Amino acid sequence: MDRPTRDEAGDQAMIEAFLSATPWAVPATLVSAIVLVPLVRRSLLAYLFWVATAGFLAVTVTPNPGGASGRTLSLTPDVPDLHQLLSASDQTGLNAVIAVPMGLLGALWARRLHRWFPLLVAVVVPPLAEGVQWLVPPLGRVSFFLADVTANWTGVLLGVVGAILVGAATLWAGRLSRSCRRRGA
Repeated sequence: MDRPTRDEAGDQAMIEAFLSATPWAVPATLVSAIVLVPLVRRSLLAYLFWVATAGFLAVTVTPNPGGASGRTLSLTPDVPDLHQLLSASDQTGLNAVIAVPMGLLGALWARRLHRWFPLLVAVVVPPLAEGVQWLVPPLGRVSFFLADVTANWTGVLLGVVGAILVGAATLWAGRLSRSCRRRGA
């Protein structure tokens, strides 16, 4: 069997670090995916949005076994740059990446609903999660970092941009398909 490359070893180490730092994240997300099935029968987008939101909360609000003991409050915003977003080992980049599904699915679902509710949820959940981390010491995450919130909002924004691109590609493909059908008819 071939030895893993440096990138594969780095990815494996990152996954192991994530699972050891947030042992409740995967089980909590799976349980929420099962619990949400009967609640959201009408729309696959709604279901996926709520599972993505539950996954975000499972990563950010579940107990941290090696958590800190003193409260930390930092109101310094820090918008991640491109290098941080592309670096899987950077905490700021990871904070942005975990919020992308909420932005993407929220924007796609909002487009279907013709309402802003999913996007409002995607924007409000990150600061609420940071607040819970700061207010509930037994979680072992006794910190509120505005930099984490801005990184999460950057991820939501990237997801919304992705949804816009998906919508534009779908619109373009539909027009192309109708044009081809008219020519063939």
